[in-house]
Amino acid sequence: MLADPGFRGDGAVRKQMLDALRADMLAAPVDAADLAAIEGAVGAGFGATRMKYRSSTNAEDLERHTGAGLYDSRAGAVGDPLHPVDLALKTVWASIWNVRAFEERDHAGIDHTQVAMAVLVTPSFPDELANGVAITANIFDPAPGGEDGFFVNAQLGEASVVQPPPGVRVDSLLYYHFHAGQPATYYTRSNLTAPGTTVLTRAQLFDLGRALDAIRAGFADDYAPPPGYGALPMDVEWKLHTDGTIWVKQARPYPGRGTSP
Repeated sequence: MLADPGFRGDGAVRKQMLDALRADMLAAPVDAADLAAIEGAVGAGFGATRMKYRSSTNAEDLERHTGAGLYDSRAGAVGDPLHPVDLALKTVWASIWNVRAFEERDHAGIDHTQVAMAVLVTPSFPDELANGVAITANIFDPAPGGEDGFFVNAQLGEASVVQPPPGVRVDSLLYYHFHAGQPATYYTRSNLTAPGTTVLTRAQLFDLGRALDAIRAGFADDYAPPPGYGALPMDVEWKLHTDGTIWVKQARPYPGRGTSP
């Protein structure tokens, strides 16, 4: 396919062939032994809880290519015929050949034959109270000796933080977790909250700060701060569960590092 002149030279042909490839992948069976092992591990840890099968490739978070939003995630639950685990896995794997993903990788000069897809399995949060992203450093004063803090974006429910709909604002703030009184400077306020309120309460913001502090400390042995930073900046995705607990979905170095596959 990749060597086909028609595929390379005609966008319509390329879309047709990529669509057909994904359809073939969805129709193919998952290896029975592999599926049994995955369902066994998920079932042992979470029972019949609906899980989120999330995409994670080696062609994301690079210095010149973020790969954000290019791949698909899907819900799945062991023993649930409406949300079968094998379909969730195949959906994630097949999304490596999403048209937009292919086009953006191609533009970045990434070798498609070296791209690999892993699947991260986490609890699904259908009724989350809030979600957001955070950087474990003060991106406005990052140099050694600068004021340490965490840059946080937060939004109610499942509304997108990274790509909010037109006209929708998020809470965007710098949280001085290590300062006396732990002040927060808000740059924008969510317009989905009641006037005068914030997405996170002070107690919830404190809990998030503790999680961000632990993440930064935990990765300190693996990553050094990039040039110009005194503290290690990690890019963290988080959720506020309906029981009030903060769940961390993933954490990765900020800005993207590494070279293309």
